[in-house]
Amino acid sequence: MTGQSGKLLGLVLLAFLAGNVAAAPVVTVAGIVTDEQGSLLEGVKVQLCGMEELRNGVWVRVYRLGEMPFWTTDKQGRFVIEFNEPGMRYDFWFEKHGFAPTFLYGISAESEDLKVLLKRGVLVTGTVTRLVRGKEKPVEWVEVVLSGPSTDLMYRQGSVTDHNGKYTFRAGPAPPGKNWSVLFLNESIEIDIGEEGPVAGPDFVVELTVREKPKGVQPDAPADSGQAAPLNFTIENRDQSMTRTGYIGAVFTVAWPFVAAVCPFGFTSWRRAGP
Repeated sequence: MTGQSGKLLGLVLLAFLAGNVAAAPVVTVAGIVTDEQGSLLEGVKVQLCGMEELRNGVWVRVYRLGEMPFWTTDKQGRFVIEFNEPGMRYDFWFEKHGFAPTFLYGISAESEDLKVLLKRGVLVTGTVTRLVRGKEKPVEWVEVVLSGPSTDLMYRQGSVTDHNGKYTFRAGPAPPGKNWSVLFLNESIEIDIGEEGPVAGPDFVVELTVREKPKGVQPDAPADSGQAAPLNFTIENRDQSMTRTGYIGAVFTVAWPFVAAVCPFGFTSWRRAGP
């Protein structure tokens, strides 16, 4: 082998090794997830929900475009996560159906193997009902969301109401300085969740006004320009209730026996009632 060929081969080998070194993970976050009885939990979702970078001795939050990645635990309840960026700290939440979520913050390469505990938590329940011609009826198959208390990527636990209009969540106390909220439509109601339950979440009551379309108007035709009757939206939470009423521009068509109807809905202002 000539000197020139050997030199070229050496450069190629050096570039290959450098590429492999650059591609190798430099941060590994690992651990196991168990329940309160010490049983290993398979299929736990491990969601990255925030990142920080050390800049000039100060931790600064880092925001990235795109979806935050997640991982799941194996049959031994173990997870191993590899990152290619040194000098970072990471926030995670851990969730599995039937358990309250757990949140961990500021996990770095210096962190030891994590031992994550998922508790059953407490039940948080409430209802969604509607007033139709003065009668209150349960609203089925609508989603109510428990939101918070993560950092950059907001934690959301959805619950679809059953035939009684009831929603149910499992949760535990929020981390220090953070809060839980129950979301329905565009409303967000903060609630306190402790170690003991069950917890009474807000009850949502919707008054729906139905207006018959003029004869000859097709169901998919735009609504007329007349003033629509308002929908009243009441939130009942423990010892107080709040009523909001108003409009938004959208209308939707309801399948009513032998009647094509449009139902305006939305909110503009608050009125607080009760003690």
